[in-house]
Amino acid sequence: MEIRKIRPADAEKFVEFYEKLVKESDYLMFTPKETAEKAKQEQKYIEDYDDYKQVFVATEGERIVGYLGISRSHLSKLKHTARFTVGVLRDSQRQGIADKLIAFAENWAREKGVGRLEITVVTDNLPAIALFEKHHYEREGIRKKAVSFDDKYADEYFMAKVI
Repeated sequence: MEIRKIRPADAEKFVEFYEKLVKESDYLMFTPKETAEKAKQEQKYIEDYDDYKQVFVATEGERIVGYLGISRSHLSKLKHTARFTVGVLRDSQRQGIADKLIAFAENWAREKGVGRLEITVVTDNLPAIALFEKHHYEREGIRKKAVSFDDKYADEYFMAKVI
């Protein structure tokens, strides 16, 4: 398994990966319809990533099995903080890939001078909460009715780690 920066040539495979990930998980913020719209512009998005916003992919051979999206502010008072998200395909879970993506995010952050990483997790996503707590992320608050799932709302934990 390799973790590397996404490339424009990955656009089609990344779209296929992300569409599958969205179908497998209720906890991602994109719907399948929104993912299809995003797919049309994915190569342009990849080309626009810079030192403040990156996507990395976890690959096994030519197959994308996971990703890390991470971004930080350009503002001098906020550039020490980054927000990130990770996702791993169901058939590749429980193999340590998410652990490696989190470690990769923390190393990226240190290299960029970031001292704080933040993530939000839906409060009933117990496996994700356990994963981040295993990596010493702390619950700092609850965002009430933060996510809409069809006709119901869900709260999110705001989690962070000072690195």
